[in-house]
Amino acid sequence: MYARHLSFHSTPENRPEIEALADRAFSLMKSLDGFVTAHFLISDDETTYGSFSLWETKEDADAAASQLREATMPVVEKLATGAPTAAHYEVYKPRSS
Repeated sequence: MYARHLSFHSTPENRPEIEALADRAFSLMKSLDGFVTAHFLISDDETTYGSFSLWETKEDADAAASQLREATMPVVEKLATGAPTAAHYEVYKPRSS
């Protein structure tokens, strides 16, 4: 399994638009191959926003990143106060004892 994490800084005043963007992104994610789950993150001071999603394979995560970037980046770039950061991770599941 693979994880994708995106984060960016914005302002508390932009939270309603960022939540609407998260709703649209989640709808898109659910339609993509290999989607497992997604969570959207907001810091206590409402200045850091992010998403964390899980995908069945690295190929699914990479394909999703491309489609999500195209669909969301114009809005993120409008709302962000700096460049967004994105990272992909392989998920390690601990062995049962």
